[in-house]
Amino acid sequence: MFPLLKYVFGAVTDGTFIDRYVHVPNQNNSSLREGYQYLETAYGTIRLFYGPSTELRPQSGLGDDIPCIILSPDPPNVIEMQSPLIERLRTRYNVVSFEIPGFGFSSVGADYNFDVTSLARLMINLIEKLKLKGSNGNAPIVSALTCVAGLAQLEAARLRPDLITHLVCGQTACWADEKLWARRMSVGPLAVPLIGQFLMYLKSSEIAQGWFRLALPKGTDKNTQDVSYIKPVLESIRAGAAYCLASVLQSVLETDETKFEGPLKHKALPQRAFVLWGSNDRSHRPSKKDSLLQYFEPGAATFVELPSCGHFPDLEFPA
Repeated sequence: MFPLLKYVFGAVTDGTFIDRYVHVPNQNNSSLREGYQYLETAYGTIRLFYGPSTELRPQSGLGDDIPCIILSPDPPNVIEMQSPLIERLRTRYNVVSFEIPGFGFSSVGADYNFDVTSLARLMINLIEKLKLKGSNGNAPIVSALTCVAGLAQLEAARLRPDLITHLVCGQTACWADEKLWARRMSVGPLAVPLIGQFLMYLKSSEIAQGWFRLALPKGTDKNTQDVSYIKPVLESIRAGAAYCLASVLQSVLETDETKFEGPLKHKALPQRAFVLWGSNDRSHRPSKKDSLLQYFEPGAATFVELPSCGHFPDLEFPA
């Protein structure tokens, strides 16, 4: 039945209009704290945190070309949940963390299509708008995103290797495996345009809780699940955060991966990278854990397996 619904509704409309005009985040000032801001872009109004290094200063001999790390919480997580990691990193780096359009408190703009290309171009836009390369343009930039967003950062690094000098890819598989992951996550009508978007609008909290049960290691202490993950996410949703998962899943399923893999097979990425993989992520159990290495030049990427980690290495192991 669901394939038929997908065919019928997909022919009628693009369901992402719901995420642009109905399932929109509440961007009032209560979602802003010290260091947080909203940045207007063609891809959406982006909620982000920008914290300069707490120990390195322009007079440290680096000028203002202090290395910067770019993070993004894996939805439905929000920036606040990365605070332990951010504070550790800020001793040596400038740190930016942004919420992807359609998630958290970032809205969806006219040029954002929930696809890898849109997110890659948004990342480039953020780097330029925030002047993260420093006045001399020499600041190293480490992009450290996860899952499907990890594929977007590869595309951004391919398009602008002058901007993104290093990569940390958390729980990101190759295109073929990410598409299989998206198919597994598209339970019931989530893959159906319009219906999937309405379901996420109406049932974000319930779907978020189900996702954590699958993504965190089996046997994770219930109190840890509730306090560290489920509670802050449900509080953010009640405060008006968006969780437009259906649009991302539908986009990944419809993507022609050869468009992205072709250039990488012709010229692999030269950037130094770490590929992190949590072995206890049941949502990615069938995925080939080191499949992302194929997109890098030989020896450029280092694979690190985290045996007791689930889907969120940035949250589960911030050290």
